[in-house]
Order: sequence, then C-alpha cells, then structure tokens
Amino acid sequence: MKALNGGGASSDTGISARREGNDLIIALSPEAGFTGGVKEFINHIFAGAPDKIIEKARRLSSCADPAEKQTAAKRDFLLAGFFEGPGPSAHSGFADRPMRKNAGLIIEYEDDFIAVLNKPAGVKIHPDREGDTDNLCAALDAYFRASASRSARAYPIHRLDIGTSGLIIFAKDNVTCAILDRALFENRIERRYTAALEGLLKKREGEINLAIGRDRHVSNKYRVSPSGKPAVTRYKLIRADSRRGISLVEAVLETGRTHQIRVHFSHIGYPLCGDSLYGSRHPLSSGREFLLHSSYLKFIHPYNKKTVELSSAAEFSDPKYSIR
Repeated sequence: MKALNGGGASSDTGISARREGNDLIIALSPEAGFTGGVKEFINHIFAGAPDKIIEKARRLSSCADPAEKQTAAKRDFLLAGFFEGPGPSAHSGFADRPMRKNAGLIIEYEDDFIAVLNKPAGVKIHPDREGDTDNLCAALDAYFRASASRSARAYPIHRLDIGTSGLIIFAKDNVTCAILDRALFENRIERRYTAALEGLLKKREGEINLAIGRDRHVSNKYRVSPSGKPAVTRYKLIRADSRRGISLVEAVLETGRTHQIRVHFSHIGYPLCGDSLYGSRHPLSSGREFLLHSSYLKFIHPYNKKTVELSSAAEFSDPKYSIR
C-alpha cells in the first residue's frame, strides 16, 4: 500500500473546469485528445454520473465561445445554469452566529467544487439542533460566506464518527454531491484508515467479511449480524508494540457501514484502543474517545478528471504517542 506525504490533484488530463456563478465551464486543451462533438463531450465528462445529471448536462451544454473561435483541439464548453442558486443554507439557524473555535477548519484541498478537510477528533460533522455551530458543516458554510465561494454549501460525502479524526470530502453544491455520492456507492473513492487496536494481531494482513446490523439492545451501537448489510474491511499490520500490547493497522473499506471498522475489529477480538462501546477496558489518557484516523483518500475529480490523492498521518502512529 502506497504511503504519501501531503497530496493533491495530479495527472494532467488536458481538461480544466471552473464555476462562474451557476454556470459550469469546462475547457479542453490539445492534451485532452478530444475531437468529438457536444454529445460525445457530455458522455466523456459525465461518465458514471447519475442519469438525471447527464440529461441535464446534455440539455444545457453549448460552446462558450462563438464557433469560429473554436478549434477541433481546443474548445470551451458552457453549461449555463448547471448549478442551482444558493438558496437557504442546508444547515439553517446559524447564519449570523460566530463559529466555535473547536470547529475550526483544516483544509487539505479545495477548488470551485470540492473541499477536503482534516477533521479533529471530538468535532461533529452535522449540527445536532438549530443554532448549533460546533460542527464542520456550520464552520464550512461560514467559511464559504466569508470567501469568494458565497454560493457554496457544505455537503459531506461520507461520514466520520465524532471520535474519528482525519480526511473527509465535502462537495460545494448538490450536483457535485450527487456525482460523488454515486462514486462512493460504486466504491470509486478509495478510503484508508489508521487504527490502534488492543492486542497483538496474529495475522499481518487479512479481510473481515461480516455483515453488520443494529444492536437492538443498545442505542447507537452496531454488531455483526447475519441479517445485517454486507460489510468488508481489509487490513494490513503497520507495527506491533509488544510492550504495550497494541497493533497499529491500516484498514481499507470496501463498504461504508456505520461503525464498520470498530465493529469488525471488536468482533475478531481486537477492539480499538479506548473504544469502550465496543469492548475496550482501557480509557485513553490523551482525551480521545478511541484511536481511529481517516488517513488516505483517492478519487477522480468529477469535471477535470484529475486524480485527487491526499494523505494525513495519524498523531497516534508516532511510537512516542502516549496511548494509556
């Protein structure tokens, strides 16, 4: 498994995209190697997107410049009114409220359509109630209002538990959100996590393929259940600490069930360090609830088709980190 330092968009495709108001403009350079017409362009750019978005793109697409300024190799396509107006915030009730300090933003990647944040442990993604500003959606909406992205809204593409830290993708509009949602559903967004487990793993790598469902006896708890939804977690041992009896692993999600990593490792006898909900008997001295970090993301950008690849080191992966 490849390790990265930092990250960002790579693999120049000869396609660039920008948003101007509610319009989407996509420019093709000779490097794109694209010579088809508008219909072929839509099929090329929006391959894998939901059908309703492809139909909308076909209906709205046109050349951004008069035909005489276009060449077979270099063209700009305009999708006028492709994005909806800003409208009311999806997280209403806090538009004029100050942002709480512990919901501050660490932005690892941002463009006109997407922002990838590095979430601290202990910070929620969504508000619990109207007026709640102590969450990433509220903080990101406030950031958009104060910047040039005033028409943007925060749409989280995947979930991280409040106790989990690390990388999380946000779309800035509902169209990009729908495209990325489809990519997530079809497992075209690669996600890796770093976890510290109680106990020394007997296998250096493996796969846990066990369905997960709700625990009917404990609120907000899940368990392995034959009647649950399919869930697959692959893992690889990074380091074993025999002195403290801890295994540091990299986990790759093939599915995205709630509490999946926590449930799977607990079920095979290695709960996450500090995770009392799933069997840990040793509270952490660091103030964290448990040790799980979203450490790697890789996906294809919906419009410019570049590979976006980001990594973030878990603070507890340092051998000097005090776990107990």
